[in-house]
Amino acid sequence: MRMTKQRSLGAGQVPATASGGRTQSWAWCLMLGVTAALTLAACGADSRSEQTAEDKGRPCIAALNPGDEPVCGAQVTEICSHGPIDQRCVEAGLQKNPTAAEDSSPDPSESTTPAPSSGVASFSSPDFVISIKGSGGDRAQVLGHFGRATTLGGSDADQEALASCSGAANSRAMVVRLDLRTTITSSLAAHVELSGFNRDAAYPTYSMQFLMNYTDGPECGDGGLSQVVDLGELEPSVPHDFTLWVLLEDAISPNDPSPSAATLGGHALMRIPTVLLGGNTYTYGADPDTRVGGPRVIDCAGKMISAAGTVPKQLASSATGDLLRCRSTARPGDH
Repeated sequence: MRMTKQRSLGAGQVPATASGGRTQSWAWCLMLGVTAALTLAACGADSRSEQTAEDKGRPCIAALNPGDEPVCGAQVTEICSHGPIDQRCVEAGLQKNPTAAEDSSPDPSESTTPAPSSGVASFSSPDFVISIKGSGGDRAQVLGHFGRATTLGGSDADQEALASCSGAANSRAMVVRLDLRTTITSSLAAHVELSGFNRDAAYPTYSMQFLMNYTDGPECGDGGLSQVVDLGELEPSVPHDFTLWVLLEDAISPNDPSPSAATLGGHALMRIPTVLLGGNTYTYGADPDTRVGGPRVIDCAGKMISAAGTVPKQLASSATGDLLRCRSTARPGDH
């Protein structure tokens, strides 16, 4: 089992009219020239002010080419949140410096849970919710939030670790970040583990691999029970976050180099993870005390999660080819 505890990542000419007028003429020219220059500069400043008014208060980074205007607003978000490490983003404090030395002796009073490497997961509106009511009164909730599907180089995952996945050799692969937040909702602390990450082979789906962001080093694998996220003993009402990345093989094709959310949603289907809570294992579909719902969960002769896109309205069975109608699900209430 793998623990998640951190280990110590021209002006016009004016004619002369008096003795020495030539010198005066040049003086007037100089004064008028300066006045014109200041006027033009003021106009330019007003123009730039108008151009950047809507980006006032929003982060900016230097232009890629010297002499160009700085890049601000939504473009910065696209470059610094969804792209690879960019020195301009690092200098603006919007990305972590990958060459910065790591502190090998962190303050023990600080949380040992690693923060997401980029962006903030919207756990206030999760893509899926797993709600468990276990025997003896144990209760827990797991929230999941998927990021945007990107090429491997555009992912915020550790690139060296990502390259260790056999599926990374597939030039048509894409990757999706998945943030999980687990909270004990009952009155006593309980040991929690998550496992069983895998694709749902009942439908035509992309082959998947999973890069787990264990704090003693990221690890790539095929999911299943062999890749256990051991969260340890969790105190009630204290959320514990964990991040992994889902590698989707053959998501890109010559006819579709930029798959839409609908295309990805129909082929990037992941099973609901199994949850171990207080010594008992809970698997969706096999245990009535496990409820699942959310905008990325569909009921299609058995529920599964769409890892990267719009949930489909129907899916073809891998066994028979029959089209099965699917329906979206609501977030489950606490029980």
